[in-house]
Order: sequence, then structure tokens, then C-alpha cells
Amino acid sequence: MLKDYTFFRRAGYVSVWIGLLHSEDELDAYLNCTPQFEHEFGFKLNESDMPESSLTPQPVGVRDLVSAFSWSPSYCEEVCAAAIAMGYEVATTMIVFHNFKYEPAAVNVRPSTKLVYLGAFRFS
Repeated sequence: MLKDYTFFRRAGYVSVWIGLLHSEDELDAYLNCTPQFEHEFGFKLNESDMPESSLTPQPVGVRDLVSAFSWSPSYCEEVCAAAIAMGYEVATTMIVFHNFKYEPAAVNVRPSTKLVYLGAFRFS
């Protein structure tokens, strides 16, 4: 059973996913047209509070992806360090949920996912 989006709502946190999707159409289908993201990460998306996203045609440095987001200077360094620790020096895709502290241990995360969860980071 999927957790409700509000279960993870937490002021002052940003939750970040990264990966190598190939097109805006693929990202749109993943987040909006199918429940794939929801089933992979165990929670229902809130259509009125969707994540910010960034997608580039070719892989770019993680810093370039994260710098496109609101309030990114306050969490950029931590996201870059987490990405490198997980083997991502470059990527094409990043999504962020502001005021959201995702906790994988609270849900059933599928073993194989299109995006990888980097973590929840404080932001201001």
C-alpha cells in the first residue's frame, strides 16, 4: 500500500532523486502519466505539489543539475557529495521535492528503479 504524500511533508527539507532519463517525454510519463515513480518509491504523488525537475539532453555534472533548483545554494554541496558517494558524477535528470523528508525505511522501495534517491537535505 502506498503512503500518502503528506506522510513525508516536513518543512525545511528537500528530498532529491537523480538518474539518467533520456527525454522530457520519458520523465513526464514516469511522474505524471503512469504510477511508476509512485510504485517504485512507495508513496502517492500530490498533483498540486509536484517536484521540480531538471533534465538535460546529455549527462552534465551534478552541480549543474542541482543549481537549477529553488534554494539550491543551501543544499548544493551536500547533494553533490551524496551523488558522488553513490557513483553519480554526471547525470541527465534530477527531481526535488521541497518541504519533504522522504524516508525509504517507512515504505517498500522496489529494488530496481529508474531514478536513485540521494537523500533528504536541510535547506533555507
